[in-house]
Amino acid sequence: MKRDDAELWHKASQDEYNALHEHGVWELCELPPGQKAVGCHWVYRIKTNSDGTVEHYKARLVAQGFSQKPHLDYTETFAPVAKFASLCTVLALVATGASSTCHKLFLGNNLSPLQSLVSVMI
Repeated sequence: MKRDDAELWHKASQDEYNALHEHGVWELCELPPGQKAVGCHWVYRIKTNSDGTVEHYKARLVAQGFSQKPHLDYTETFAPVAKFASLCTVLALVATGASSTCHKLFLGNNLSPLQSLVSVMI
């Protein structure tokens, strides 16, 4: 990549790859005879603040799932994405006692626990 911000894009890609690898998102195995591997590609995006300044560079490794057939190539899906409104709802339910205990909250790609943010016992 021959851009001024190439190093930032490389770091974003490396952070994403490390997070996927750390959390065991995939496992290497032999490809069954007659099957093709699912391809993937990188999706890059610059996240900006409300004033237009760059917040951070974001890279995601995306599987080309359109080539897969449900129940033949896979049986379950997983998307670790939560909207801010959903997070607020869960925290409100825990805080009001309408839900059970919330021990840990994970934010960010590295899934490090932020126990100081949420440690509510009901």
